[in-house]
Amino acid sequence: MSSKFLFIISIHLSIISLAQPGPELTIDSLRPRNKIAFDKPGRYEAVIQLARTEINAGQPLEIAIFFSGYGEISGSKIFFSTAKGVLNPIGSYGMGSLRLNENNSLSIGADKETLSTPESFILSLKGIRMPKWENSSQYIDYSSAQSDSQNIEILPEWRTKSTSTSSGVPIYLHLNTFDSAEAGNYTITLVYTYFNGIEWAGSTQTASFRVRNILERNPLALWIISILGIVTVVGSTISWTYSFIKWLVKHIPKKKPEALKPTA
Repeated sequence: MSSKFLFIISIHLSIISLAQPGPELTIDSLRPRNKIAFDKPGRYEAVIQLARTEINAGQPLEIAIFFSGYGEISGSKIFFSTAKGVLNPIGSYGMGSLRLNENNSLSIGADKETLSTPESFILSLKGIRMPKWENSSQYIDYSSAQSDSQNIEILPEWRTKSTSTSSGVPIYLHLNTFDSAEAGNYTITLVYTYFNGIEWAGSTQTASFRVRNILERNPLALWIISILGIVTVVGSTISWTYSFIKWLVKHIPKKKPEALKPTA
């Protein structure tokens, strides 16, 4: 048995089944990442994905958040903010973090947290820690031991199959809206902060969603109103045309017939 093999712990994903085919996950027992320039200052971005950009008042806003990049990283968190009066704390929650289970399987998005102030909150990004790692991490190489060193895919870039105990994405937000939420356009602001090995770094991302108004929620009613509007316009046009013709006929001078001359 080679020494290289001893440094690799293979985790067979019995809980997460990838939505897309991917390489077998292996975890280096010495460090979370071991590809090219893994120990250089890292650069990462958060990616926001909304399940729907238009919802009705009372429907949940569902958001998946992914993280892409490579290099040194630790101590990461996200700060979420949107307008007040839209999101309902009752039933709102977030799911995130990695969990290494007893059967050596990984659960992604395994920790559930109730959000008492869903319009503004902070989530720390927790990972797993192998015995020889300096710190825990969720930014783990997602590749096999035989992969080329240029392959720098990491686990939080992937969507996996959700289960009853895990969301299948790095961060999942289920944010209920008030039944009384005012219709209109809203903006989500996400501030992502992390330590890149030398200094604190981060980025800000925004996304938009819309709460539909009563007509947008009832397309049949909108269609009926549109038809009535067309009928009203056509009816008004016909009525105006008829009145104009009557006026025109009334005011056109009538030519008097010529008098008949007597014949010789």
